[in-house]
Amino acid sequence: MIDSHCHIGFDELKDDIDVIVARAMENGVEKMLTVGCGEKNLSDLCYVLDRFDNVYGSFGIHPNEAEEVISAEKLSQFIQSHPKIIAIGETGLDYYYNDTPKEIQIQNFMTHIEVAIKLGLPLIVHTRDAEKDTIECLRAGARNGNLKGVLHCFTGSKKLAKAAQELGFYLSASGIITFKINAKNEKYQTDLLDTFATYPTERLLVETDSPYLAPVPKRGKKNEPAYLPYTLTKLAELKSISVDDMEKITTGNFYNLFFKGKI
Repeated sequence: MIDSHCHIGFDELKDDIDVIVARAMENGVEKMLTVGCGEKNLSDLCYVLDRFDNVYGSFGIHPNEAEEVISAEKLSQFIQSHPKIIAIGETGLDYYYNDTPKEIQIQNFMTHIEVAIKLGLPLIVHTRDAEKDTIECLRAGARNGNLKGVLHCFTGSKKLAKAAQELGFYLSASGIITFKINAKNEKYQTDLLDTFATYPTERLLVETDSPYLAPVPKRGKKNEPAYLPYTLTKLAELKSISVDDMEKITTGNFYNLFFKGKI
């Protein structure tokens, strides 16, 4: 299986990175896509990519890390600075904290979309409390070229999922789908599980988003790629297929989207 989105170069994990990668492989995780979220993360990202043959990378400016508008030229230079950077992002819109003005977030998101189309690379999208603008940006980008990508750690509405499906985008399931249903989250969690149960199987991925969002039964712990099997098992249950088949499907889906990860 493949962890399609983790942050093993982040400070919370990088000091134990050799153990973390070894433990992931022991638990059946053959490859990992580790994601850099800003210029300050680029050197750590490249260090990880140089160190491990089975780890690939993606780079982008996270909406909460954007201090200014980035040019397409500068972003392209970052993306092309290492041959194992095979995707662009995570990028997108996050209005929850609103640390960065919406205008800058939208401009940067559109720049990432532009570069993804120009370089022919998949886009990794983060969206939180910004569904309307996210959909509008993605639709606008798709009108300008062949745009492909994934809504990572998907927790959105069925409306957002429908828009993603129309665009041919993938949805990635994180440990959130394993969380227990309770009185407080019943409507939200039930809708989320139903979205994954009904979304086209050929457009599904799994991820840990390490070091965040550890799945049940590891919830509350620092997350890592070794915990991916818990999410994969839950996704297989939602799709009513075997875990082995789900593993084969999501691995194939990963290579279909992140085609440079086959090398």
